[in-house]
Amino acid sequence: MEHNGTKQTPNPEPGDLIEIFQPGYQHWAIYIGNGNVVHVTPNGVGLASSSASSGSVFSGTPTVKKEKLNIVVGVDRYRINNKYDHHYEPLPAKVIVERALSRVGQDFSYRILSNNCEHFVTLLRYGKPVFQQADRGVEAMSAALVPMGVVAAVLSLGLLFSRQRQKQKVQQIWKESLQVVASRDSFS
Repeated sequence: MEHNGTKQTPNPEPGDLIEIFQPGYQHWAIYIGNGNVVHVTPNGVGLASSSASSGSVFSGTPTVKKEKLNIVVGVDRYRINNKYDHHYEPLPAKVIVERALSRVGQDFSYRILSNNCEHFVTLLRYGKPVFQQADRGVEAMSAALVPMGVVAAVLSLGLLFSRQRQKQKVQQIWKESLQVVASRDSFS
C-alpha cells in the first residue's frame, strides 16, 4: 500500500507507534485499532495540518484526542515506527490501548523538550517517556553553538591582544614622554 509516495504497512497493530512526517518535525500518535489513533493535539483542532507537535502551534491547552488515522495524517506521510522496541519491552497491546483511551479528553501539559507527543506515545507503549527529537535538537543547537563559541573566543582573544597592544603603545608613549622630559631637565 502506498500513501503519498511512501510504503505504509496497511494494517498497524494496536499499540503501534505512528510517526507522521509533518513539515519540519514528526508528530506521533498511538494506534488503538479500527483505524483510530490517540494523540496530543491543540484544543478544538483535529486536522493533521494543525495537529502539530511544535510548541509554537499550540495556542490553547493541548488535549489528548482519539481520531481516525487518516484524518490525523491528512496529506502528510506516515509510518509505523516502534523504534525503541530493541531498547524497551513494549507493554501488552491491551494495556497500551486501555492506557491511551483513559487519557482521551484530558489536557496535556506540553513542553517541547520534556513532555511532547513522542513522550506521550512512548510512555503509553513502554511505560517510560522516550524522545529522540529533543536529542537531535540539542545536537543541532550544540553544533551551531560550538562554532559560535569558537568565533567568540577568537574575537575575545583578538580584543585582549588589541588591548594589550594599546596598553603597550600607551606605556611606550609614556616612557618616551618621560625620556623627553628627562632630557629637557638635563639641558637646563
